[in-house]
Amino acid sequence: MISKTYNIKMWALLLAFTFTNAQAAEWVILEKNIDEKNSTKNWEWSIDASSIAYGDGGNYVKAWTKIQFSSLRVSNGSGKLFDQIRSLSYYNCKEKTIKLVTHIEANNIGGKDYKIDFTAPEYEKFVDIENFSEHKDASFACSYKLK
Repeated sequence: MISKTYNIKMWALLLAFTFTNAQAAEWVILEKNIDEKNSTKNWEWSIDASSIAYGDGGNYVKAWTKIQFSSLRVSNGSGKLFDQIRSLSYYNCKEKTIKLVTHIEANNIGGKDYKIDFTAPEYEKFVDIENFSEHKDASFACSYKLK
């Protein structure tokens, strides 16, 4: 039988590990769109620098990004209202490819988050990012130096 003292020590260790590894998001703005005539078109795209993590000697990087809209929009997928998109992406910096892992449409004005599942087979492969017009998230994540 495990002693009560042992259980208390294990819980203390677990809590210490949990809280020492917890850190607040560090959102860095990548791009902004400000429409002086129509503020409903305003948005801000950011990357969470504290979420950036490397694997395979720095060839692979993962990071969270978000787009914050100034007004609610209707989701094409769910038909629900949202004002923020948060995404977790994996970047292969050497091959210049990207893989979307998680996509969350959030309604920060009282609604619930809607998570889109990217575990389907069509999302298993990395996609060439040279075909996309803007990838400030990939260049930031791949060049970011961990503190």
